[in-house]
Amino acid sequence: MPLSWFCKKDGLAPVVSMGAYDAGYVIAKTKPELREAIVPVADGLLQTLEKGTSQEVANNIFAEAIHVLISKIEDQFIAANIASVLSQVNFTVGDKAGQGLSTEVIGGLVTAFLSGMKAVR
Repeated sequence: MPLSWFCKKDGLAPVVSMGAYDAGYVIAKTKPELREAIVPVADGLLQTLEKGTSQEVANNIFAEAIHVLISKIEDQFIAANIASVLSQVNFTVGDKAGQGLSTEVIGGLVTAFLSGMKAVR
């Protein structure tokens, strides 16, 4: 399977895309019940972005989604992985206010995360 989608795009460095993918994969593998809840929400966020929502609204939705996600993860290693990935784009986990990420970066993070989740069979 080619890894060309990890190349820099969507404003994300490859290491950030791979980290988001890894986080999605690990969560889906270890907590399949979370996968069932997360995928529709993440797909909805991507649809909202595609419709051209404002950066402020996108940031607020993303921040709230991350807050809820982290609150559902019991494994501190996985939570730390997510926080580390997000720190690479200057996003602070725990801050529920929008943090000025571009809609392109939010879309790239969500897309990579979903790709990881959907890779689990």
